[in-house]
Amino acid sequence: STGSGVAKNSLTDSEAAQYTLENVLGSDGWNPRSKTEITAAATLTADTVSISWAAVDYALCYVVYRNGQQHTFTTATTYTPAGAEADTIAIYTVQVAAESGALSDMSNAVHLAAAPAAMPPIPTAVATAPTTPLLLYPNPTNGLLTVNASARSQLEVFNAQGVLVHSCLVEGKASINLSQLPAGIYLVKMEGKMAKVVKQ
Repeated sequence: STGSGVAKNSLTDSEAAQYTLENVLGSDGWNPRSKTEITAAATLTADTVSISWAAVDYALCYVVYRNGQQHTFTTATTYTPAGAEADTIAIYTVQVAAESGALSDMSNAVHLAAAPAAMPPIPTAVATAPTTPLLLYPNPTNGLLTVNASARSQLEVFNAQGVLVHSCLVEGKASINLSQLPAGIYLVKMEGKMAKVVKQ
């Protein structure tokens, strides 16, 4: 048999609203969202020898970052530095890898509880900000910062412990990429000026 009718090449808003996941798939109990959703972020704590976090639902594994660089993968909810790594000060963060492969937001940043005693003193230039602020934007930033240098200048970035974590030469209007750094508060110094930057 044959049929006839008029084909539509578009849907109204009310018609399109009927095509929800539940209406299309029915109520057989299968929930594909659990295979595609991004998980919650991990919340880290640290003691003198290891970092740890609570298990996250739907996690396949955890990606451990050291000083903003991908360091290792683990299915455990703890990570203990060993060897030479345990003897150096570092900041750790973790992302949760879901069953779909999607990565969660970055966790909070921690260092081992024993580390602060070994931290070098905050440089004078960092501890005492100059009276002239450094203008940069956007702030807060997801990684990219724009600065204006009056001449070819050295730009330095210090973390909250006073450790130099980034340095580069800039000239004129320049973009600085800090995406490799963990989220936190940093001090940017250039041409005798300084500014506090929040890295998200």
